[in-house]
Amino acid sequence: MSRSIVESDLNPTACGFDEASLWPLPLTPFERFMVLDDRPGFPMAFYGELRFTGELRRKEFEEALHASLRYHPLLRARVDADDEGTLRWLPVEDFRLLPDWGCFDTSIRADDETKLDVTKRPGVRIWVRSGSAASYLVWQFHHACCDGQGAMRFIEDVLTQYAAATSQDAALPDVRPVELARLKTRGDYAGQIQLAARHPRSVRHQVFDALKFHCLAPRPLVERKNSEDSREDCSFPGVFSRFFSLEESTAIRTAASDKSGTLNDAAIVAVLQAVNAWNAEQGRGGRGRLRVLMPIDLRLRGDELLPAANRMTFGFITRRAAELRDPARLLEGVRDETQFVRRTGAGLDFLHVLKMLERSAWLPWLLRKRRCMATAVLTNMGDPTRRFAHRFPRQNGRCVIGNVVLESITGSPPIRPLTRVGFGIGTYAGRIVINAKCDPALYSDSDVQRILQLFADALRRGAE
Repeated sequence: MSRSIVESDLNPTACGFDEASLWPLPLTPFERFMVLDDRPGFPMAFYGELRFTGELRRKEFEEALHASLRYHPLLRARVDADDEGTLRWLPVEDFRLLPDWGCFDTSIRADDETKLDVTKRPGVRIWVRSGSAASYLVWQFHHACCDGQGAMRFIEDVLTQYAAATSQDAALPDVRPVELARLKTRGDYAGQIQLAARHPRSVRHQVFDALKFHCLAPRPLVERKNSEDSREDCSFPGVFSRFFSLEESTAIRTAASDKSGTLNDAAIVAVLQAVNAWNAEQGRGGRGRLRVLMPIDLRLRGDELLPAANRMTFGFITRRAAELRDPARLLEGVRDETQFVRRTGAGLDFLHVLKMLERSAWLPWLLRKRRCMATAVLTNMGDPTRRFAHRFPRQNGRCVIGNVVLESITGSPPIRPLTRVGFGIGTYAGRIVINAKCDPALYSDSDVQRILQLFADALRRGAE
């Protein structure tokens, strides 16, 4: 039978730790980067959406949010500076995450709070729109608090708590254990460095990679031709999605694996082709270099006990526009490069640079320079439900979460100046879904949907 969430339900692994010993918690170099790179027009926040069949129950959902927050201290903390200017996390006492709740047909609108200033408030917001037949929730997380995997770790707990409160099944799900003490070592990557040492890169290769990144700046996604004549209001949060059929999804994955590649490799190729096609439609394609920023998850065994946090770095895939003319060769080259990055730990270079700049004034100065870091961002969510600790019942391949059925999971990464588009790709219930979000100051909703269509077309061509 269903039941309410009470304090006794809380995980003893989490509650047995004296959380007061965490605070103040110094920011890691990656978290500091996300705080310093934050600006009103480009908040370092990412969005996601869950859609359900059935009506989300407000009381039970809000209780699930409140109970789950206890496991994730960084989602109820804010950033403060000590007397020496060192940034650290401090808890926000008595913080309660209350979702913006409305009827299913009520649109979600941006407001001043959507900038998510983590120096003033915790970096998470939730919107819920619920009706008798269908519901959806939208989340916003500041990237200083956690990455996409950390966000889904929190969402998993919320769904598990909600299922426990609304399920008619006597076998109630258990919340995944957490160890709050692991937050103290969330910025320690000794294990990853040790693994990378098995495949060392030459100094020559490291210098070449650094010069390629800093000296060969990529072209940004160009603005729409005659954009001033065709502007329209942009929706919020401005993330658009396309779903592939089961047959198409299988064909896309098979085509990549037949060339010893992955879905992520095929998606990187498709992003490069899509942005080049968009630039060509605006009369400025086929020139310069294009670069895809590729988030790299650095979690190792044992990190499943870590509360929501960042355990990631960035990799970069750069190609000249002229190299896109041979798709087969392009995929082989991207495949080899992504394998090399993961095998050698080349993505750790980004964290090493942030560490070196941690105590200097160079990082804020560098971030304010008008320079394109990447043409686009591509984040691969995989199938988040495969990482859930609790195996929810399935209905036609979809998770049954108490009284509702989870129909889809979508999301997109943050964008920044001159990195004007963020793409997402994931899989759920066997179907691939792609997402896109663009700079709302430059691109209309119809522009984003056109760019997303070019991404989808490129993926389909790769499967032919």
